Amino acid sequence: MPNWCSNCISFEGTEKAMQTLKKDVSMIEDGHCMFTALTDIKSEWNYNVWNSEFGTKWSVMMDDDIRDTMEQNDYFNCETAWSPCIEFVQKVCKKYGVNGVIEYSEPGCDFAGIVGIDENGDVVSTEEMTCMQMDYSADWDYFLEKFTYIVDEGVYESEDEVRNEFNYVDAEDMEEMIRIYRENSPAKN
Repeated sequence: MPNWCSNCISFEGTEKAMQTLKKDVSMIEDGHCMFTALTDIKSEWNYNVWNSEFGTKWSVMMDDDIRDTMEQNDYFNCETAWSPCIEFVQKVCKKYGVNGVIEYSEPGCDFAGIVGIDENGDVVSTEEMTCMQMDYSADWDYFLEKFTYIVDEGVYESEDEVRNEFNYVDAEDMEEMIRIYRENSPAKN
């Protein structure tokens, strides 16, 4: 059983390019492979081919949620096995002449990132981080909820360990985290 990597994939481009991409997405039948439907790779499943061509070992199968979200918002969310499907997004960007961004996180192995891809399929920006760093930048309340849970579990043995682990947090937020640590840590109680 793989760890699942969550992906949010968005596209932008000219009106014509986006219409073509959305039309092709709308024509994929439920349960069919998005990887082969939206790229020029038509290979049957093969671990080595798919891992190198799409960035993950299994495909994303089309469903109504993906189709509707893409049609209405120019993005979709999906889960992939072990790793993000960056190579798939590169192929879609190149084929349709659109720019893409893939934001991904895999909490089991604690990695996350944001990759920007241009209309030629080239990676133009990469930001790698931990899942907690992504949570911190996206949603302070959710980050704090997860931090409190981790503290309650007794993961950290000292305030210094908290400061070192979360060295990307600003000073004001760190004060709040240290307060939570002092109130909730089994090591302190």
